[in-house]
This record gives sequence, C-alpha cells and structure tokens, in this order.
Amino acid sequence: MTTAAQSEVSSLLPQVESLETSMKHSVQALPPPAVTVQPSDSESGEKSNQLSSAAIDSDKDHHIASLVKMVDRLKGQVMGFSCRVQVLERMIVDLKREGMGMKDRLNAVEQLDARMGEVERIVQDLSRGQATRDVQQLEEQRRTIEQNGSRNGQGSSPPSSTRCPSTITHLPKEAAAGLTAFYSRLEETRRKDAEEQSAARSERSSDSSSDTIVVRDAGRRNGREVGCAGAGE
Repeated sequence: MTTAAQSEVSSLLPQVESLETSMKHSVQALPPPAVTVQPSDSESGEKSNQLSSAAIDSDKDHHIASLVKMVDRLKGQVMGFSCRVQVLERMIVDLKREGMGMKDRLNAVEQLDARMGEVERIVQDLSRGQATRDVQQLEEQRRTIEQNGSRNGQGSSPPSSTRCPSTITHLPKEAAAGLTAFYSRLEETRRKDAEEQSAARSERSSDSSSDTIVVRDAGRRNGREVGCAGAGE
C-alpha cells in the first residue's frame, strides 16, 4: 500500500507541472480580440489598439496568476498527501516493530510452555518412580513380617513398625486401599498378641507367687514339727 501511494504521488507531480506549462502556453496562444478601427481617425484607432492590447495583456497576466495559484494549491495538496503518506509509513514501521516484539514474546511464551511441559513430565516420572519404590519397600516389609512370624511361631508379635507409611498416598487407589487394609490387620494382630503376652506374663507371675507361699508354709510346718520332736526327745 505504501509503495502504491509513493508511486501515485511521484506520478502526480509531473502531471501538475505539465498542466501548468500547457495552461501558460494556451493563455499565450489566445488570439487577440477583433478591433474595428475607423480609417478616418488613425490616431484614435492606434490609441484603441494600444488600449485593447493592454487589456489583453492584463487579462493574460490575470489568467496566468490564477493558473499559478491553482497550480500552487495543487502542489500544496500533493505535498500534504506526501506528508500523510510518510506518516503512514512511519506508523507501518512502528506497527511492524511492535509486531516483531509481540512475535518474540509469543515465541518466549511457547518456549516457556514447552519447558513447563518437560518439567511436568519429569515430575510425573519422579512420582511414578517414588511410588514404585514405596511399593517395593512395603513388599519388603510384608515379607520381613511374614518371615519373622514364621520363625517366631506362636506368641510372636509383628514388629512395632506396622503403621501405614504416608507415602502410600502416591499409589493408585486400589493398591493404597489394599495396603491400608493389610497394615490395619497387622496392627490388630500386634495388639492382640501384646494383650495375650501381657495376660500370660501376669498369669505366670501369679502362679510363681502362689508357689512361693506354699513352699514357705510347708517350711514353717516342717520347722514346727522338727522343733516339737526335739523338745520331746
């Protein structure tokens, strides 16, 4: 659009100049008006001819002046149009510069989005790896608990670390539910075994105290019997 406007402005200037030149030539080429001179009065005829030629010259000058003014107005309009075209060109350049800046910012945003996607993928991979490690750790704990229970036999209690770990939240819902139930059962078994062991210990302690009392009573009776026999003898 700017190139077309420049070409149009540059094509208008020679047209205006050619118009000015052709108008000057056309005014100069105007035929003088017909003047009737009476042959009887030659002096008056010459004076009238001079007056008519002066009027013609003044008319030519007037026409030329008006044409020059009109050409000047046309030049002013063309120059104003050229100035407006230059302003438009500057505006277009500024818009192009701003567009390039917006393009650079959009490219930066796209690069940032791509990096954020890579970061999200890395986080997901890390989360999956952590979940896998948590599952392996829980499986190892389960096997250790089962092995300890098979070695200890009756009265054996699972270790105290039977609480469900907090990392179980990284697992899928089904696996997390199953492991939570497994640890709940382990905790219940540990509690029951602890209660049974405490009851057995209290029972053994009561049995041992009753045996001690019976032995002491038997000793006292034997002592009295021995003492009485010695006194009788």
